[in-house]
Amino acid sequence: MGWREKVTNGVMTYTKVRKCQSRYYDKKENMVCICNATYCDDIPEVGNLQALQAAIYKTDQRGKRFERTVSSFTEKKSGNVSRKRGVICS
Repeated sequence: MGWREKVTNGVMTYTKVRKCQSRYYDKKENMVCICNATYCDDIPEVGNLQALQAAIYKTDQRGKRFERTVSSFTEKKSGNVSRKRGVICS
């Protein structure tokens, strides 16, 4: 189980985040998260982002589940937006 950080009215709180209970199928090539009546994993909150930032969540076949990356964008003089390097947050 991980932890989720949240700031409300200037007060930081932490809550437990339930992780994926994985099950593999098709010769362990594919993975799904199992939910039942008493347990299901949590989807992380987007959290606070600065202007021109985006949160990207990645899930893959190797077992990554909602891995968060924050990418920044910059405005060009023409008004278009271009992507800068992302920062991985845990």
